[in-house]
Amino acid sequence: MTALEPSSVVALVALGTALGLDAVTVGQTMVSRPLVGATLAGLACGAVAPAAVAGVLLEAVALETLPVGASRYPDWAPAGVAAGAIAAVASPAMPALALALLAGIAVAWASGRSMVVLRHANGRRIAAARAALDAGVPGTPASLVHRGIAGDALRAMGMALLAVATVPLATWIAPRWRLDPFSTGAVAAVAALLVTASSTRQMFHGASGARSLFAASLLVGIVLVALRHG
Repeated sequence: MTALEPSSVVALVALGTALGLDAVTVGQTMVSRPLVGATLAGLACGAVAPAAVAGVLLEAVALETLPVGASRYPDWAPAGVAAGAIAAVASPAMPALALALLAGIAVAWASGRSMVVLRHANGRRIAAARAALDAGVPGTPASLVHRGIAGDALRAMGMALLAVATVPLATWIAPRWRLDPFSTGAVAAVAALLVTASSTRQMFHGASGARSLFAASLLVGIVLVALRHG
């Protein structure tokens, strides 16, 4: 496939909006993680396997993000949609994978900035309603909550549209990619691995028993791969 079908565009925008809400405002069920989002985007585009691979690479990069407190961080929900759709639609495969990773990071950064803008707007809305809140006017807190959710839904939809907009650009660039397929895949994998190593190091310092659990998981993974190819 070299272009998005209209039905796929609708599905991707709906998916990106839902995942954007799940990231913070509604649910927080972890379906907004890049691995899940990219895989679902691949399903919407009819090519799950390459989208899931792109999701793995983007997830490796996203592990570096620690969304705690008032910190500013990338929003990986629409990024997964962008990466999965590009990997599913663009060709050749290796340039598509590299472009999926690059587009995912760019969309995550832009979406993270949009979250800051939305939070400032929410703060101004709360400040404007301070008198009604202090007076105990019925319905004021509920109205603020509903308007906040609606605002985040619009923000998420805008970021989903941005994610979808990266797909035709990637499909145009991929056939013109000059780096050979092996080097392209190697660069993408090593970049994701380096970021993962950094986030793993932080986990080792901050979580009790992390080293043992990591070693056990790594061993299980190696055994499963060996059994698969044995």
